[in-house]
Amino acid sequence: MHRLMVTYAVFFNRRYDEVGHLFQGRYKSLLVEEGSYLLELSRCLHLNPVRGQVIGSGNPKERRARLRAYAWSSYRGYAGLAKQQEFVSQELVLGELSARSGREGRVRYRRFVEEGLLRELRNPVEAAQWQTALGSEDFLQRVRDKMQPQRPKRREVQALRQGTKGPDPLALIALIAEQHDLPMERLLQGKEYGLQARSIAMWVVWQLCELSLREVGALFGGMDYAAVAQRLRRLERKHAIQKQLQKVLFECQNV
Repeated sequence: MHRLMVTYAVFFNRRYDEVGHLFQGRYKSLLVEEGSYLLELSRCLHLNPVRGQVIGSGNPKERRARLRAYAWSSYRGYAGLAKQQEFVSQELVLGELSARSGREGRVRYRRFVEEGLLRELRNPVEAAQWQTALGSEDFLQRVRDKMQPQRPKRREVQALRQGTKGPDPLALIALIAEQHDLPMERLLQGKEYGLQARSIAMWVVWQLCELSLREVGALFGGMDYAAVAQRLRRLERKHAIQKQLQKVLFECQNV
């Protein structure tokens, strides 16, 4: 979705000689339980073109006519009013009405959606838990169980698993500085952009000490935790340095 939105925004701006953002906000998805929750959400989305103070004006008959004529939606295909777009997979939703994609299923779905024109419907997204999941309590509990953080297998918790506090981070940084023939202050202060020895020192501390990314950033001159994570990812992607990292890690484990 990110690639689709960015690519289309670039195309649009070039075609109409515009600049800047085209879409408001980021793409967002929900984990939705099948059954009534999926159907309600689908109905809500398909009724969006005729909801609100402006586009939702008029009586139910007028709104139904506008809904059925609205071209920029998959509803016409779902409702059997036009041929469905090839990229739309409608079997999951229509299957909730005991019919896959035949005429009977489309008629049932059309009646289900257009019943929503007769009364005010609550937006089911408002009931989503944690802004990520929509469903029954049993479904949410299963999602919660799946989302429970598991103990990471990275080497940074090795000292914790051994029941120790791990090596002294400053001692590790001093060793890295000595190996690269640099003063320790240059690694801690970070006034030079792209200093590889500094990144290696962060990586070693992250691997061997019981510190969070935020704590590692504070140790290295108050860096933001996101910047620390980015440095570590870039370092680990450098295949040419992998053997050096493993050698340094082995040497530092005895500090």
